[in-house]
Amino acid sequence: LLPSEEARIRKFLQMDVDACGPRNEQLRKHMIHRQCELDVALYSGMRESEQYDLVWEDVSFETKEAIARDTKNGTSRVVHLNKKAVKALRTVKARRLGRKRRAANKPNPSAPDAVFALKDNKNWWGKVLRRAKVKKFRWHDLRHTFCSRLAQRGVSLKVIQELAGHKTIQMSAR
Repeated sequence: LLPSEEARIRKFLQMDVDACGPRNEQLRKHMIHRQCELDVALYSGMRESEQYDLVWEDVSFETKEAIARDTKNGTSRVVHLNKKAVKALRTVKARRLGRKRRAANKPNPSAPDAVFALKDNKNWWGKVLRRAKVKKFRWHDLRHTFCSRLAQRGVSLKVIQELAGHKTIQMSAR
C-alpha cells in the first residue's frame, strides 16, 4: 500500500465518520470501528482470520500483546501490538459495539466477546477502495504492507518472521 493510497483510504473513511453528524451516533460508532479495523490490520500484521477471531480475553493492554489462536499454521501465536494498534483496540473497546443480530436461522458466528464482532469488512472494504481509486488490493495485502514497511525500516528478516507469525524465514523473505 503506497502512502498516497493509504491517505486516500483514510480520507474516505474519515469522510464517512464526519457525514454521520451528531444525530446518528450508532452509525458514527460503526464508521470509527472501520478505521480501527484498518489500523489493527495495518499495524499488527495479523491475518484477517486472526483479527476477526480475536476475543477480548486474548488482548492485553498491559503487555501490548494479543494471542491469535488457531492460526493458519494450526498453532497459537503472540501478536505484538504497537501504540497505534493498541489505540485502535482501546477505541473499539470504548465504543462497545455488540455483535450484529441476525435471524434465528442465521445466528452470528462471532464469539460473544469478539473484538471485531461486526465482521463486515467484505462489504465496506471494497467500496472504500473503489472510492479511493485503489485497485487490485485485498485486505490480506495490509499484512504484506506491514511486513514491507518493517523491511524498509531495516528490521531483520528474523524479527519480521516472528512479528508476522511466519513458520519459515523463506516466507518472510518472499
